[in-house]
Amino acid sequence: VIGKAKGQTEEKLGGKGASVEKLYHYGFPIAPGIIITTEGFDQFIKYNRLEEKIDLLLDKNKEDQHSNEIANHILNSKLPEEMVKKIEKALAEAGIAEKRLIVRSSANIEDNVKRSFAGQFDTIIDVKPEEITNAILNVYASLFNYRALKYMKHMDIDIHYVKMAVLIQEFIETDFGGVAFTADPVTGDKNRLTIEYVEGLGEGLVSGSIEPTSIVIDKQNMNIISLRKSTNFSKEISEEEIKKIAQYALGR
Repeated sequence: VIGKAKGQTEEKLGGKGASVEKLYHYGFPIAPGIIITTEGFDQFIKYNRLEEKIDLLLDKNKEDQHSNEIANHILNSKLPEEMVKKIEKALAEAGIAEKRLIVRSSANIEDNVKRSFAGQFDTIIDVKPEEITNAILNVYASLFNYRALKYMKHMDIDIHYVKMAVLIQEFIETDFGGVAFTADPVTGDKNRLTIEYVEGLGEGLVSGSIEPTSIVIDKQNMNIISLRKSTNFSKEISEEEIKKIAQYALGR
């Protein structure tokens, strides 16, 4: 359960899960949820005897031909019964067992100081309680999708050491979704904070399919330095709300 995994590593919680856990303990408002650790992923692979099948296909070094085959093996497998019971118990403890959920990837190689892997793995939104198992399997399968395998090869990452944790949270309908960068994402200028957002959920921003509204703020005096509005939205976030987001991002 988020809030009860303090001190656990990225290797166990994955990059996203570890970051969310830290934010919770720093006092940020976090949607309630749970984290299925990378140990759960290992248990799933062993339970379904997938190690040799995956290794055999990966060693053929033809990502374009074999990524779908690996994904199909995973999607046609089952979560261990003991694991399912633990997930159900944790969801109930978090108070979200009957809620609509978002099931997010949290691989041990993503969202860290060296690489983000943005958009490489899957997130399943608006998941009903009875769909949770299938959503987890889809996130597991996304670890071996073609684009992710090619990216790992390009980054010289051995896929045999990559593991997937899963972050499950209450799904919240949003007016806007976006990202706040506490340093300029292009120049690295630490005196500036950049906020980019889109109307609705944030997938369009992460995938690059929707032009966002972009705001640059001076971190010293919190004044807006530049504002480039998107032409895609019917409404915008108010300046007061923008500055509140900036304060959250800076931990003030």
